[in-house]
Amino acid sequence: MDLTTFSDQISIFMGRIKENLRLFLEKKEVVKERDPGLEEHLNKAYHEWKEAQNYFNNATEPELIEHASYLIGAAERKYMYLLRRYKEESVEKIT
Repeated sequence: MDLTTFSDQISIFMGRIKENLRLFLEKKEVVKERDPGLEEHLNKAYHEWKEAQNYFNNATEPELIEHASYLIGAAERKYMYLLRRYKEESVEKIT
């Protein structure tokens, strides 16, 4: 047996151990499976935030400027919330 074959076998073995450990931890609810739609929601929230900023930059009437300011704040908070959840799930997935 050459060194490359042994290294490949070790890699396969370690991959199986990692997968079994992940399944075990998910079953025991120590680690949660990532929400598949979270990244999509995060991207959508980012674009909503940028659209709100663009709306603010193009608003001319005082009422529209106030409305745009509200939209920016709401979109930013939504994006930051989803970003925090995404990062937390990424950390949980690694451990």
